[in-house]
Amino acid sequence: MKSKNLFVLGGLAVFVSLGVLSMSGAQSSATTALVGAHLIRGDGSPSVSDGVLVLEGETIACAGTRAECPVPEGAEVLDYSGRYIMPGLVDAHVHFSQTAWIDGRPDVMYLYENYPYSAVFEGLSEDAEGYLASYLCSGVTAALDVGGFAWSIGFAERARDRSDAPFVLASGPLLTPMAPPVYETETGEAMMIGLGSPDEARAAVRQIAGAGASLVKLAFSTPPGEREAEWIALLHAVADESHVQGLPFVVHAPEPIMAEASVRAGAHMLVHNVEGVPVTAELAVLIAEHGTIVTPTIHAMPNWSRAMRAAINLTSPDVDDPNGCLDQATKARLEGISEIVKPEGAPPIMNEQQIAFMEARDQVAIGLSQANLRALYDAGVTIALGTDAGNPLTWHGVGVIAELEAMQQAGIPARDLITMATLNGARAMGGADEFGDLASGMRADLVILAADPTTDISALRSIEGVMRRGELFRMGG
Repeated sequence: MKSKNLFVLGGLAVFVSLGVLSMSGAQSSATTALVGAHLIRGDGSPSVSDGVLVLEGETIACAGTRAECPVPEGAEVLDYSGRYIMPGLVDAHVHFSQTAWIDGRPDVMYLYENYPYSAVFEGLSEDAEGYLASYLCSGVTAALDVGGFAWSIGFAERARDRSDAPFVLASGPLLTPMAPPVYETETGEAMMIGLGSPDEARAAVRQIAGAGASLVKLAFSTPPGEREAEWIALLHAVADESHVQGLPFVVHAPEPIMAEASVRAGAHMLVHNVEGVPVTAELAVLIAEHGTIVTPTIHAMPNWSRAMRAAINLTSPDVDDPNGCLDQATKARLEGISEIVKPEGAPPIMNEQQIAFMEARDQVAIGLSQANLRALYDAGVTIALGTDAGNPLTWHGVGVIAELEAMQQAGIPARDLITMATLNGARAMGGADEFGDLASGMRADLVILAADPTTDISALRSIEGVMRRGELFRMGG
């Protein structure tokens, strides 16, 4: 087993080789045994104390007790007695085309002269490379990009076979009947494709399928009102063409009417929980019966009010980063907040009273979101971890801890949260037979912890190592 130390210098994860492996992601073919740890399955079955993981290259050959998995002769043995090993985390809702700061969301906030969106776009793909390290450092070994610029498709393809990056799938541009023109750059690039008719919807699905997308993303950001029939027609056109193209489709529909219509149309996943109103028992049962996956994204919207306060006060917000994984590009953005200068005569970004209102509203929204999550959980809905990373102050990689802790506060047992963050995420990505569990034949993507996540999901604050495709990265020196 060739391993590397994972250092985070100035917010940028840097992998330092301890063996002959290079940064290209070369793999060791030798047999390795990780012994003595508590092995935590992704499928919810009981943990194994004093367990053994036998690895053949990038694949788990055996996971179980010492009797079930004897250490092969000649294997390299790594002793993890007293530690906890679980499958790598899966964030099933991210946006590599967004920066985790307000410059990545020009549709919501007037950004003055400091953040011309075309300039932001030009640097995004370079920034995204740093996000990959942040995810891996945070224990995330797979991520699903559900909406971004066309470059995100190729970016995902390049990342997924590397050992120093998470496995990534991407939808490319999202489809919507409400595409803000501010997301179009001067060069004609667009993060959203506007849909005016069912024929346009089918053509858009064919377009992103031809570009190599792994899934289709459809977004309904507001209640349909008088456009309900029109939107449902667009929904069915996307659903039908996605089926023809052999791609799953996921839907942003946080209000009940379009959420229900999406489930009935065969949506693979709802990328947000129902928001603003309590989820009904009937809708929860419907989602469960159809096998639709849900990512709750509890913290994504409340983080907006934190971003607004940072913007009006020109102060960097607090970053909850216990494992030291925040990427350098995000750090630079936050350090530059004090340099925001609005043009003379421009209106204020937002006043204190408005911010206070947002913060109070967000506290109510968090409680309702947690109650809705619990209702879905009680109804048997398949729930997966999703952060909506890339939205303001929803950090790439780092945000998984706060999201899981918020889910735990909703009353979800830590053991079930592990399944939501691993195997259910793999199901969301269509890879449950390849990753998301510690079992024979699975890819060796895993996290090593000093504390027990089955009793408190906050144990993810104690990451000591991350393995991706059989290559081990140790935290710190």
